[in-house]
Amino acid sequence: MITTEQILDSFKQQWNLNNLHILKLFTIFVIIKLNIMEIDLLKPLNDLRGKDPCGIYKLRIKDKIYIGSSLNIKKRLRHHRRELLKNIHDNKIIQNAFNKYKECVYEILELVDSNINNLELRQLEARWITKLKTNSNLQDPINGIGGISNKKIFQYSLSGEFIKEWNSAMEASRELNISYAPIHACANINVKQSKSAHGFIWSYEYFEKVEYSNNTGSNLKTECVSFYKLSGEFVKEFISLSDAARWLADEINYDKDWKNLRSTIGYALKSPKTRTIRKLYKVLYKKLDNFNNI
Repeated sequence: MITTEQILDSFKQQWNLNNLHILKLFTIFVIIKLNIMEIDLLKPLNDLRGKDPCGIYKLRIKDKIYIGSSLNIKKRLRHHRRELLKNIHDNKIIQNAFNKYKECVYEILELVDSNINNLELRQLEARWITKLKTNSNLQDPINGIGGISNKKIFQYSLSGEFIKEWNSAMEASRELNISYAPIHACANINVKQSKSAHGFIWSYEYFEKVEYSNNTGSNLKTECVSFYKLSGEFVKEFISLSDAARWLADEINYDKDWKNLRSTIGYALKSPKTRTIRKLYKVLYKKLDNFNNI
């Protein structure tokens, strides 16, 4: 993909812009070109349909500009939209601007090969932040993925098995394309709720095996819930309805409150043989090799 800067440099070289009048015309062209390249984030991402772009993107709300990077820009943009609409975005500058103006546009600044490693992608993001002199990026994208000010964090399955060590919660958040705040809350020993996040247990201290505790205060049944494909194959097991609902919300890019899906799953569990979840999954309060074995 040709970036905005490349288009402008090409235009300058082609027309040899030394004349003041020509420069004014060129400025008008730049404004028009930038407006064309910016797309409404609140509308369906039709321009990205069938694509999984990797690289650097920009969000803009009036004069507030935010630069981000992702191995899957389309999924990341959906994540931004969902959090802005729910008023839970990690970046309070962007969230406050969105609350005030109810608008947000995005632009893909640069595409790179999806094989790029996470550090290289963050370095590229840092260069764009410096280049555009953005006013809404709250963290250094390099230090934010494991700099000296960040703690190592450990990821576990809900059954307590160790999965991976990350340099920081921010690194895990960016690499997995999930929110940072729930990961940190789960790992924070001072937080009595949120003992899982995005279908995993997180800890700032390493253990060979951890034990999951559900302290949400919910009066819902906390038995394990298992998901199956419509054809019957086992998909995934969850400790509770809430964990299942959070996973499903991420899986289907659900823009509304995940608790709505918890009710949907609970309804399907009352009659698992006849009810499905969004015509995608079947559910049971027990784990089987195949749903058809019930």
